Amino acid sequence: MDGIRRADYDEEAVTLEVEGELDIDSGETLKRAVRGVLDQGAQKVRIDLSPTTFMDSAGLAALVRAARDISEARGQVEVYSPKGSEARVFIDLSGVRSLLGLTDDPPQGRED
Repeated sequence: MDGIRRADYDEEAVTLEVEGELDIDSGETLKRAVRGVLDQGAQKVRIDLSPTTFMDSAGLAALVRAARDISEARGQVEVYSPKGSEARVFIDLSGVRSLLGLTDDPPQGRED
């Protein structure tokens, strides 16, 4: 099932898993999910792209927008995408790695 799933692996951060495609439609869902966890008081938000099978420019724009929303709320963002994955290659080529807080470490408790 495609979509955004909240996965609480630890108490340090809220993890949002992006399952399936990250495109214009799911980008809106990501935006609402990020807004929801920020409204609930999350200070650190991890976006886990390991279950993401496809990402286009609209999906990348949604990630950038989510990172900015989290930063504006004085929160911390961290994006995880496995090395060699389509999403990771797209992020690296686009030059937004640092803006997204891209990390090589999977969310705590998750095994790849």
